[in-house]
Amino acid sequence: MITNTTIPAITPEELKALWPDHPAHKTEHTEDSLSFTTMYDPKPWPFPEGIDYDWNRLAIDLNTPPPDSTLAVLDERAKNYGKFSGIGQLTQTFKEIMRQAPSWETMQPDQKESLEMIVHKLARILNGNPDYADSWVDIAGYARLVSERLETGLER
Repeated sequence: MITNTTIPAITPEELKALWPDHPAHKTEHTEDSLSFTTMYDPKPWPFPEGIDYDWNRLAIDLNTPPPDSTLAVLDERAKNYGKFSGIGQLTQTFKEIMRQAPSWETMQPDQKESLEMIVHKLARILNGNPDYADSWVDIAGYARLVSERLETGLER
């Protein structure tokens, strides 16, 4: 059986993201719609997670992408840290300053990494919610990793 479905308001990029490189379909794109023809196969095909196998619902499912846990995490983090571009700008500015400091080249890798992680956390605080305790706890943790190694030789 061959089915032909026209789905309004979806781009080829969106379709590919939902159903990447599946060998059983071809796409044609016009300004108003995207058409694809699919050969029906009763065996389950490797649909992306969240796409319903029911052919009657395929158009609905493609117009309503499955929940993306990555986007949910990014949205949640933005509430505490602000826009990622702001964090990036602050962090890279701090790192550039650190790399020009006189002792930078003589520091051990864990010291450099600790400072880089601390400035990343500082950028999150300055760009976002300064009352989010986890950022402050992380700063203390990165500093403690280096201080314990220097004081006791303990490496975690």
